[in-house]
Amino acid sequence: MARADDNRQIFVAYPWNLYTSRSAHKKAYTRLEKALSVKFVFAEDKLADVHVLDKIEEMIDASAFGIYDVSKWNPNVTLEYGLSRNRVRS
Repeated sequence: MARADDNRQIFVAYPWNLYTSRSAHKKAYTRLEKALSVKFVFAEDKLADVHVLDKIEEMIDASAFGIYDVSKWNPNVTLEYGLSRNRVRS
């Protein structure tokens, strides 16, 4: 994992059904990566041989911060947001 002062990874959680094209939505983020010197990560992009919640916790832990689209209170996104809040308090 990157040192805390140089970690430029950002976890992004969003409800899939909110956007007609998930790939177009994600490209809006990834087009900014070079300009901002960051790396946006999305849970669905990483395959893992562990439980999905363990994978998401690992991705959140490895990120400097996260962006959580809770505009429609999607259960998956709110769970990911809750996991991130719990990780901060630990």
